[in-house]
Amino acid sequence: MAVGVVTSKSPEMEDLGKTEGRVREAAGWVGKDTGESECGFASHSSGNAVKRDDMTNKRKLERQLADKIWPGQL
Repeated sequence: MAVGVVTSKSPEMEDLGKTEGRVREAAGWVGKDTGESECGFASHSSGNAVKRDDMTNKRKLERQLADKIWPGQL
């Protein structure tokens, strides 16, 4: 599940530590009182200034973050 802490709208990289904090904060709110969650992650070449390498780097950041928060998990 994604919580929208890494943007696909900008090529600037998020800070790993700050992003971890947002994930941990979001964990207390996602699905609160409803048991549901919703998110979106989309990008396209005509709407955003994000290049393929930018998105690849962001995905690597997400993997780093997941490994830090949930070590040993897939």
